Amino acid sequence: MDDKKEEILNNIKIVTEGIIKDIGLNNSFSSWKNTEKGLRFIKNDTEKFYLGIKMWINIVENQILDCNDISLLNSAVNNYKWIENFLQIKCFV
Repeated sequence: MDDKKEEILNNIKIVTEGIIKDIGLNNSFSSWKNTEKGLRFIKNDTEKFYLGIKMWINIVENQILDCNDISLLNSAVNNYKWIENFLQIKCFV
């Protein structure tokens, strides 16, 4: 279980860094940028951990990418490698 959580956290870090590099975000997303660090503090509380992951996914899909269509996201993997990590996170949840 902890290995799965660690993999999710590592993927969140990759996705966050990719979005910041490729898309750029304004300061209103500063707490979102630190989600991976915050989730490490509650990693042992499984219910809160996965609630945080779902909230993070929701922000990525609805506010940053404006897309939750898996086929469209898959088609963008060649241009943005971090989308593959994002899709892996979605599979875990």
